[in-house]
Amino acid sequence: MTTVELAGGRRVAPAPRAFQGAFAALWAHPRGRIGLVLVAIMALLAALGPELAPWSFSELDLASQRANRHQPLLPLENVAHPLGTDILSRDMLSRVLYGIRVSLLVAIIAQVVIVAIGLPIGAIAGWFGGRVETLLMRATDVVATFPQLVFIIMFTVAFYDTPFQRMLDGLLVVMLAIGLLSWVVVARLVRAEVLSLKHRSYVEGARAIGLPGMAILRRHLMPNLMGSVVVAVSAGVPAAILTEATLSFLGLGIQPPSPSLGSLIWTGTETLSQFPHLVIIPAVPLVLLLVAFTMLGDGLRDVLDPRLRH
Repeated sequence: MTTVELAGGRRVAPAPRAFQGAFAALWAHPRGRIGLVLVAIMALLAALGPELAPWSFSELDLASQRANRHQPLLPLENVAHPLGTDILSRDMLSRVLYGIRVSLLVAIIAQVVIVAIGLPIGAIAGWFGGRVETLLMRATDVVATFPQLVFIIMFTVAFYDTPFQRMLDGLLVVMLAIGLLSWVVVARLVRAEVLSLKHRSYVEGARAIGLPGMAILRRHLMPNLMGSVVVAVSAGVPAAILTEATLSFLGLGIQPPSPSLGSLIWTGTETLSQFPHLVIIPAVPLVLLLVAFTMLGDGLRDVLDPRLRH
């Protein structure tokens, strides 16, 4: 396989070949393969949800409501509603498909915010050291002392019923609230990796030829950090999904009539003793999402971490 020589004599595979090798190793990993397949299925359902959904998530089937005397339809009770309806006669399949999209969107955007904040803070702290590192890491420690769920609830309540909160039916506030407090882990991880890498021979070689510090950080250290960052992001997705579900369960997440898996579970608890399917149906894809990203994160960790590769 063709290789590329970097400063200091270090030889690495080109990005496309390296990606193909990592994907092949992930596919050969039992948990990684299962997680990858489940994530792909959930992403496909989220992307094609409006086309697959037989009804709009907010549409009321008044005919079924009158025929069923204002009671929700059970799963398989009506051909038009294979997963039944909720207490307002809205199709559960359509609402669950939309809820999967919401959960994935919140998780992915929250991870983008986390990486955008945590990656540069950790990289700059680890590379420059001294007072810069002390200042940045003490600020990180201060952020880490906040109780995460309490901060997120306070953040969403502070913007409750404002134009900012109404953007994307409340999703924007949830994404920012999760991201603004969850970047600490990424920052600490990146700092530790930079401290480990900046004394390697290829970094010393780049310094010897006069390459500026920021250029070394960008060209040589950042590509070597991506494996650890990808693993951290895949591990953080389940936490973000669960946080969004918790906020929606408390009524602080996405605003009705738009559904999320957490808000569907919260609504279903009101009639849990009579109609348990209203809780079970949205809970199943929520659990599958958490399991899928957890298994994918385990696989990526084993594949991308050279200490665990064998």
